[in-house]
Amino acid sequence: MWSCMVTHPPTGAVPAALPPNEDERLAVLRSLCIMDTPSEPAFDQLTAMAVKIFAVPIALISLVDKDRQFFKSVQGTPIRETPRDLSFCAHSLLTEGETIIPDARLDPRFATNPFVVEEPYVRFYASSPIITPNGIRLGSFCIIDREPRTLNERETELLRHLASAASYLIDQRTTALQLEQAKQQIDLASERYRLATSATSDGIWDWDLRSGQIYLSARCSALLGYGGQERITSLRGCYRHIHRGDRKRIHEEIAHALHGQQNFSCEFRYLHGDGEWRWVECSGLLLSGAAGEPQRMVGALSDRNRIRAMDPLTHLHNRASFIDRIQSRIDKSSSEDEMYAVIYVDIDHFKRINDSLGHAEGDIVLLEIAARIRKSLADRPHSCAARLSSDEFAILLAHAPGEEDIAAYVQRLQEMLQAPVMSREQTLFLSASIGIATADALVRDAQSMLENADLAMYHAKNSGRSAHVAFAPHMREDAAKRVQLELDLRRALERDEIVLYYQPKVALRSGQVIGFEALVRWKHPDGEMISPAEFIPVAEETGLIRDLGMLTLRQAIRQAEQWRRDGILTDEMNVAVNISGRQIGDKGLVGFIRDQLQESGLPPHSLRLEVTESLLINSDTTTGEFFREIKALGIGIDMDDFGTGYSSLSYLHRFPFDALKVDRSFVQRIDQTEESLSLPRSIVALGKALGMRVLAEGIENMEQLTQLIRIECGYGQGYLFSKPVPAEEVPEMMRHLDSKMRTELMAS
Repeated sequence: MWSCMVTHPPTGAVPAALPPNEDERLAVLRSLCIMDTPSEPAFDQLTAMAVKIFAVPIALISLVDKDRQFFKSVQGTPIRETPRDLSFCAHSLLTEGETIIPDARLDPRFATNPFVVEEPYVRFYASSPIITPNGIRLGSFCIIDREPRTLNERETELLRHLASAASYLIDQRTTALQLEQAKQQIDLASERYRLATSATSDGIWDWDLRSGQIYLSARCSALLGYGGQERITSLRGCYRHIHRGDRKRIHEEIAHALHGQQNFSCEFRYLHGDGEWRWVECSGLLLSGAAGEPQRMVGALSDRNRIRAMDPLTHLHNRASFIDRIQSRIDKSSSEDEMYAVIYVDIDHFKRINDSLGHAEGDIVLLEIAARIRKSLADRPHSCAARLSSDEFAILLAHAPGEEDIAAYVQRLQEMLQAPVMSREQTLFLSASIGIATADALVRDAQSMLENADLAMYHAKNSGRSAHVAFAPHMREDAAKRVQLELDLRRALERDEIVLYYQPKVALRSGQVIGFEALVRWKHPDGEMISPAEFIPVAEETGLIRDLGMLTLRQAIRQAEQWRRDGILTDEMNVAVNISGRQIGDKGLVGFIRDQLQESGLPPHSLRLEVTESLLINSDTTTGEFFREIKALGIGIDMDDFGTGYSSLSYLHRFPFDALKVDRSFVQRIDQTEESLSLPRSIVALGKALGMRVLAEGIENMEQLTQLIRIECGYGQGYLFSKPVPAEEVPEMMRHLDSKMRTELMAS
């Protein structure tokens, strides 16, 4: 297909005129370093989506060079370039907006084009321009069919969105290349610096075996912390300062070297001149005389204390070293009247970055975070920072004038961490949850102080993230309550205290109930109804989510079958159950669902599973296998909270969804302005293009309902129709809803 590669147009081909800014356009195109590059998944996802959405055999991302057009991504043909003289896309450079050719045989520009009269027999062509942020047209995103057709307004808009996405990817790719080049320059400069300083970074020593005298270079003495007041000139003098636990090992290493092993290397603790134990590494080489007798041993001494105390990625303190620094500050504070604080920093949703962009990109982000934390301490010489785990950092803020100074520092730190981070892939926007524990006369150990800051951070995260919270004594009580909540939840699962409430899903125009969402509730023995927001996170953290999920599925399936027998649940209706990522990781879940359906007699199509986009961000091959097995059973799958994640479109391409549920945050912002409808309208259009139902969550008033109907959203749920109710109240709720909706719809 498209194998015709000629340098001059054959008879009948009509080349496109050159754009007025052709020289500038070509210069910009070549500066992007994108021509003749291999295909990339991000671009291929767009063209694959276009083939599916528009039901066409061919989709291209075309970049028009001086004498040819190059396809950065192509679906439906193996050809990666064609002559510019035969290019449809070259004509698109001259038009504003989209180019739509319903039938190329009827267009005099293309009627005799070889690609029209021969393979691949192009009849229909439509494109939208790919434009740089500066307005330079690089080419077009185009779709091709072998049959005449046209595009409606919604399809034209979707094509425009795909072209915009391709333009964005090209811009991000260019930024990533620039960052990579900058990184290479930095790496080269760092290597030159390392080579320049390696010769002087270690201390040098020389031991004369005949006289017993030891010479230490100035750098060596400085590493050990001994200057002019005390000079170490003998092995006995060295041994006095070596930790007792290390002396035997060093003696054995030296003995081995003196008896034929020509060199040795050993790490040990040395009493520094400041009174603290420091780790050093000593390496030596035995020098022998002409007769082979040992004469001297020479070597180097290097500081290992910093390496042993640092995080290998960020070069901040590690946990053990940081706790030592806190303890040292606590001990000194008994004699110094000073304010200090431990600040615990957790980067919100960092796991998403690692999972979606890879650990290499995640490391770039962590290095940038560490650099910003260092910068925040630039004017605080006695303070220090540590990396405690993958995405958790801590800061010891010393010599603070007061609590106001600590609060001001934390506020500035949070602002610094929220600034955009440029990775190789894209621009990232981060936030952090921060906990603060200030000096307390009652807290005399470092571990307790760090735990207090950690508890405060946990409260900041639970308050909505991107927040900072100071430790208060009640937080330890809250932590104890959380442990108790776990114990109570275990008992609740055994005692059938977990129940399901049901909220109807409604066809918006008719008010007809099309199904229910099963929502889990915990009725505590003391009569209190405990919110899922309290116990679901505990279940996730402790692994109880597996038992909770199975109980929920079992109850929902049995209740759905009972309603089906009672005539409440018709064949067109279903009951939806939410599932979590931990449940999907359970290899026995599909078999459990199959068994429950068979035991109850419920048809598979009467059950639906809802998954959130956050679950998909953390997905792996297990997720895809689970979806395929569930679909094979005949069970529908809905994407919940659609539009709140990173890569919704790619998930629609990868996973077999039946419906999209518009996140309630978009619905709650709906008012009488067109702007408030832009996102819901786009989701509705996308759902229709992909043949999926679209359901809006959180509908609370008639204004929202009216606007959703206006943008042709078919389905919804929310308090406007009914709050979640127990199973026994569903029949009455449906009668009330039927009457209410008839009244409301007639009034509207």
